[in-house]
Amino acid sequence: MRFVLMAVLFLSVGACTEVHYVEEPLVTGQPAPAPKVADADDELDEDAEGVEGIADEGGQEASGLFSRTVNYKLADAFYQNPPRCVMVAPIMGKGMTEAATLMIEAAISRHASQRVDRVIEAHRAYRKLRAMALDIKNQKHLRRLARSFNCDAIMTPETKGAQGAYAVVFAQVSFGLKLTLTRASDGEVMWRGAHQASRSGGGVPLGLLGIPIIALKAGRFSSDTDVLPSMVDDVTRRIFASLPNMRIVR
Repeated sequence: MRFVLMAVLFLSVGACTEVHYVEEPLVTGQPAPAPKVADADDELDEDAEGVEGIADEGGQEASGLFSRTVNYKLADAFYQNPPRCVMVAPIMGKGMTEAATLMIEAAISRHASQRVDRVIEAHRAYRKLRAMALDIKNQKHLRRLARSFNCDAIMTPETKGAQGAYAVVFAQVSFGLKLTLTRASDGEVMWRGAHQASRSGGGVPLGLLGIPIIALKAGRFSSDTDVLPSMVDDVTRRIFASLPNMRIVR
């Protein structure tokens, strides 16, 4: 009976893995050609990018009802002047290693290049920003930097960092990202998307004999160097799915 109940629980959780897109319009205007919304009645505030759940023992992503929720906003400004070039601003948040920061910036640039014709990567922007003696925290300086690249939009990333937890029989990693697209001419917000995801390994042992096996799985998950890169790419891809593709608009 115990195994039957576990199977039913697994199937019910697995049925809720569809990504939910919740639009929160910045202003009243033309509706966005957004991805399919699984549940339009979900009401989440801007910062509620997702709710972390509990994964099974296989080290899979948490798949609760709202764990794959992507919040996004699309403004009229986007349709008034769709961007042809986007400059990705460097990540300035604390608590991230240089390697992790570069990986996140690369993922953002890679997915942005599938949506707009031209992308200025964060490392190029940072080099020129230093050469021009500009302040990355100054929005006017960022807009000036974007215009120096002949870019009409700026993509500003904000990360919640990669947070991990390890407790012998359970390990979890979570990552959150918010992207804001602003117009380089006046700083008008054109689009914003946010998402948070978590993955875990291990679980609750069903008996004393299961403790070593669960602990081994949790340890393997905790030491897996592919978990964070995979999460970063998944989170970034899901956020960009809410941004209209300007490469097909001529």
